[in-house]
Amino acid sequence: MKKSAEKIILFGLICAGWIGSADFASCTTPTHTSLEPSSLISGNEYQLAKTYWLPDYQNIYNSNINDPDVSSPSDGGDGERRCEDYGMVSACESGASGTLQRPLPNLRCYANCRCADVYQYNDDNCQPPYYTSGNSCGGKYSRCELNVEEACEGYVKSCASGWQLSLDGRCEYDDSYGTCCNLCEGFDYGEIPAGYIETASCESCTGTKYKIEINPCDGFSECRYGAEIGSKSCQSGSKVLYDNCKKCLYECTLSSCPENTLCSYEECSGLYCAIGCVEGSFDEEAYWSGL
Repeated sequence: MKKSAEKIILFGLICAGWIGSADFASCTTPTHTSLEPSSLISGNEYQLAKTYWLPDYQNIYNSNINDPDVSSPSDGGDGERRCEDYGMVSACESGASGTLQRPLPNLRCYANCRCADVYQYNDDNCQPPYYTSGNSCGGKYSRCELNVEEACEGYVKSCASGWQLSLDGRCEYDDSYGTCCNLCEGFDYGEIPAGYIETASCESCTGTKYKIEINPCDGFSECRYGAEIGSKSCQSGSKVLYDNCKKCLYECTLSSCPENTLCSYEECSGLYCAIGCVEGSFDEEAYWSGL
């Protein structure tokens, strides 16, 4: 195979004593070296042409001669610097402006970034019912606006059927906002009367209300002849019931009603009580005694 021609062109400045020196007086004129085609190589083997570019040491040296922290190809670094390395930023935040700086020819940075004067509101000077809004810069906002709805969050302006806005619990920023309380319709009693019991309760706008019914007083009864001594009582509506009643008053002593006498009969004892005389008769004892 016929070998291709090679030609290597070298560009750059070749400086004597470049390392450690800032003096380029010994730099030589750029030279051009040409290579003639090499002889043919037998068989299928051949060589490829190669081109070599010398690093631009002069550029690196001029930019970083006074900055020993900048890496160079010779010490394994990549030679890149950022704005932050110089205490600056690559761009000011939205709403701010700063001074353009170029710490390096190809590095565009900004220093002394400052938000515009329109950004003046934060939580310290914009408090409920006013809130910060709009764009922000440096933790401050461009507007401070009234927002009653947000300030009265958790309160309402109207209530469901059977409920109403409570007189208490209104929003301090707008008393048309409040909390709802139950009217407790059908709960007619604010307290439970004697002789009645609670069947249901409801927390209303004015306090607890009740539904009631007459106390059944299970185990108690009405005593026809009164209660035995020591009996327990229970009020059912307007009646007082007892757990132990007398069986009889035993007020009567007559086994039969005398002739011409009006009597009452005591069923529990089976005895009679004289209560007067029949018409046309008189009480002889009372007559003779002048009664």
